[in-house]
Amino acid sequence: MTYSGIIRIFLGLSLFILTSRIVPAKKPDSAFDSAVWDEEKELLSKAGESEGRNAAALYLELAHLFKDNERELAYLDQAEKFAAGDEDIIAEIKLSRLAHYAVYEPDETFRKEALDVSDYLQLHKDKRLANARYIVIKRHIDEGRTQTALAIAKRMLNEANDGYDSYSQAYAYLSIGLIYTSLDQHFEAVDAFEDSIEQMDIEGKAFPAIDRIKAGLELLEVQYSIGRHLESMETCRRTEALIEKYIEDNAQDNELRINSRSMLLFIQCIFVRNYLALKEFDNAKKHLDLAAGHLYPSIGLDVEVYNETCADYYRVTGDYAKALEYAEHSVNAYRDNGLLPYYLDALALKTKILADKGDWREAYTVLDYIGKSRDSLDASRFAARMSELHTLYEVDKLEFMKKRQQTLIAFSLMCCILLLAVVAVYVIYSHRLKQKNRVLYDQISANARRASSSSQVLRLAPEDSLSKEMRLFRKIAILMEQEHSFTDPAFSRTSLVRLTCSNDKYVADAIREGTGLTVAAYISELRLDDSLELLADDEFQSLDEVSSDSGFGSYSSFFRAFQKKFSMTPSEYRNYARKRDSIIS
Repeated sequence: MTYSGIIRIFLGLSLFILTSRIVPAKKPDSAFDSAVWDEEKELLSKAGESEGRNAAALYLELAHLFKDNERELAYLDQAEKFAAGDEDIIAEIKLSRLAHYAVYEPDETFRKEALDVSDYLQLHKDKRLANARYIVIKRHIDEGRTQTALAIAKRMLNEANDGYDSYSQAYAYLSIGLIYTSLDQHFEAVDAFEDSIEQMDIEGKAFPAIDRIKAGLELLEVQYSIGRHLESMETCRRTEALIEKYIEDNAQDNELRINSRSMLLFIQCIFVRNYLALKEFDNAKKHLDLAAGHLYPSIGLDVEVYNETCADYYRVTGDYAKALEYAEHSVNAYRDNGLLPYYLDALALKTKILADKGDWREAYTVLDYIGKSRDSLDASRFAARMSELHTLYEVDKLEFMKKRQQTLIAFSLMCCILLLAVVAVYVIYSHRLKQKNRVLYDQISANARRASSSSQVLRLAPEDSLSKEMRLFRKIAILMEQEHSFTDPAFSRTSLVRLTCSNDKYVADAIREGTGLTVAAYISELRLDDSLELLADDEFQSLDEVSSDSGFGSYSSFFRAFQKKFSMTPSEYRNYARKRDSIIS
């Protein structure tokens, strides 16, 4: 088989590896030494003699002792049986199980568990809801769904900012930092990790020490990646101190001591790389020796960080044989475990060593292979990211449609409520208007009767009992009643003076004495009183005709005068007069 054929096969496998989630194997029993088994017996003995919360706490300790082993879930189940009613320890058990599922269980099982844990923590207003969301985001990152993870993390950060929740803010920033790191956006990652650590410091002891350490480990590596070597080494020192304090506080935890050695190994390796970048080779060698002191037989692939660091150190110091030897260890380990991105990084380091050694032909061959592999890897990542973005778009589209429907329903409901309010106001207004019109109609009728009685009294009064003005007024009133001269729109004060063969002053004084009105107001009153009869008697006559027949020059002047005097419109009066007539009939 040709070399290019091998490359094509490997690229095909790469695509498969990239698009499939690699589920790591759980720790076998052989990974635990005798001290762990002795501690298990002791804890089981104590748990058998305990009840309730004490028993639950002991089984939870056993689960932590066998983290990443099949026994972890079994002991978590036991802990849950004894933790009934204790919300705090139940939350701790659920989070431990979710963390286990995030690594070892298929997507459907993990999602179901994540939903259950989130609902429980939200129901009990437990701030560790942020821990659960962090685990979910980490799972998305591990599966390559970085845009989904970023959307969740930013939503989490917005909620935390709105609630001034520094605990959730710390996890949100930590999650965002991990996402940016996976996307090779290192400067953004540094900012996020620094913000996360700042929020953790605000929380103080309330924040889990192990997560504070994880944030430090992430920050120091990214700082090194962007060339901030002095800052990276300062973060190394702070994180190393946190780990040592953590070990001191948990001195009896055998599993913790093993994991701590792995973290300390990583810190020493970053120290070496920073010193190599600064060309301080003596300090680099000193920390390389310290790193070797943290190696542990069951440390797994973490040892490859040490091998790559050694390869880099010996490359820089010119011992190419040793550098190639350590580089080959990492290349083989990552290849055997199917970790393609790490495998390509190890090959890139090997290429540098070959180039520095002067073996250009082999270096070029490996470099060409890396280039083709990375092209395939980048294409696969791009395709996966486009697929994820399409999924997010569809989810957002459905969410938008859902919100739109909710808005339409809410708008329709508001319109119905508004319509009901308008109808209610209209009914109330109509009822009150009817009452007002009835009262006004009765008042108008009563006023008309009183006016008629006053006119009769005036007409029958003896001549010598009336003043000169009242006698003239009686004459005017009788003339108006008999001749209806005022119905002529042209009828005015002058017409009235001419009709009575008097003068302006006498006529004005007479009308003021008889009614208290001016001549013009008196004429208007006569016309309005006449319009009442027309409105009530002739239902076929239009309002314009009523206005004209009663002597008004225009309907608008008639309307204004009528409404001003009677506090109702001509049409309202006519309608009410008809209703009264129909009732009487």
